[in-house]
Amino acid sequence: VFRFVSEHGATNWKDVATVMNKAFSTGRTAKQCKDMWFDHLSPTLRRSPWTYEEDMLLMAAHQALGDGKLRLGMKKWRMIAERIPGRSGPGVQVRRCDVRLIDLSFATAQLCVA
Repeated sequence: VFRFVSEHGATNWKDVATVMNKAFSTGRTAKQCKDMWFDHLSPTLRRSPWTYEEDMLLMAAHQALGDGKLRLGMKKWRMIAERIPGRSGPGVQVRRCDVRLIDLSFATAQLCVA
């Protein structure tokens, strides 16, 4: 995928999918290639452990965009990820579940998310 994105750019997903399908018979759609790139493969994604500050941004954004009782759609997870540089929508969604499990104390955090 890296080679195809470098040859065709990270905006021309139809061409990336076409070339990948010819080379590997993957059957991937343009949307699948785009999602794979931005959610998992992009070199701009941070793969380091989450920081406390990122967790606080995540919790504040989640509270602002969703009440925690309703399941958020992927669009909202991506909106939350936009507030945390280098993190993807699926990564943010997984981390939200992790944070909930470790019972991070959000009540004491004094954050304002614009």
